[in-house]
Amino acid sequence: MLQYLKAVGNTDYGVRETRLLGLCLLIATLSFGFIFYQLGFTAIVQMDCVYFLLYMGLLYGSLKSDSRIINELMLLSSLSQVLIITIFFIGTGPGLHLYSIGMIPTAYVVIDPHYTKQRMRVISCCIIGLVFAETQTFFSPIYTIAENIQYILKASVTFSVSFMVFGFYYLFFNDIERQSNMLKHLSEIDELTQLANRRHFMNVLDNVSCSSKQHSLLFIDLDHFKLINDNYGHIVGDDVLIDASRVLRDFCSDGEIVARLGGEEFAILLINNPRQSAIARATSLCKSIETRQVPIKGKSEVLVSYTASIGVSNLTNDINHSLSLADDAMYLAKQQGRNQAIFL
Repeated sequence: MLQYLKAVGNTDYGVRETRLLGLCLLIATLSFGFIFYQLGFTAIVQMDCVYFLLYMGLLYGSLKSDSRIINELMLLSSLSQVLIITIFFIGTGPGLHLYSIGMIPTAYVVIDPHYTKQRMRVISCCIIGLVFAETQTFFSPIYTIAENIQYILKASVTFSVSFMVFGFYYLFFNDIERQSNMLKHLSEIDELTQLANRRHFMNVLDNVSCSSKQHSLLFIDLDHFKLINDNYGHIVGDDVLIDASRVLRDFCSDGEIVARLGGEEFAILLINNPRQSAIARATSLCKSIETRQVPIKGKSEVLVSYTASIGVSNLTNDINHSLSLADDAMYLAKQQGRNQAIFL
């Protein structure tokens, strides 16, 4: 069971819900099978045993594969189970056929939205099955259930269907929120380096309190980066950017943020670092970058070294002016020989 739940928790949306559905079907089949066993409805118990084995097989298949056929088979098998029990064995009195209502939102959660035909097929079967069970007059139920037992069964079914509807709709809207958060995260991250991008960095600066001049900005530009691309290729250039991003990420303290602004340009917001502290840290960062060596894939004996020029400025309420000063300081560092930090 623990292994199963772990598998449920580590899968993508839809696959996880399919496995959860399989577990619910096993529990429901056992529960109602026990009730029918107590009532002496042997034929239903035997049929439930067959469905229990079927669900076990489908559940095992869902653990080995994320095939979209499995979730449809689970839903349609469950639908056939409740309809057979209702039409041939106990009638509509206990309300077991009402489970088909709960399967409609379940289909929306379990089946991938890209598979519209598959969704509509399951939903159509649910509606047709529900209407047929309510209106058919061809078959009379084999078993007769006492009124008080019917009331208990109907109450259980009503509760279970309500739980299915609200539970799976919760999962449905929870997934929408998860996808929204994921898209928001992707919109704030640079794909190559996994650092914050320019947009997110600017949003952070807009929300930083500058009541006192304790925060500083670093503008970092890798020196002669075009030559690295020209001499070794863009793949090596990307490797250098990724290596630099690791150095910058490790450089930051809690609450500080590093971003890739574009190309070989990066920026860092230093929290509670006035002028002297910011210059000292920027100089230390230059020395750390200077020692880096990036191996070329397939040519481990060839190592690419690189350096960086850093511009430093205090962050004030005039964010654009602070950014401009850091940018000017960075270009001044390049003009004065590169591989150094300058404050403006």
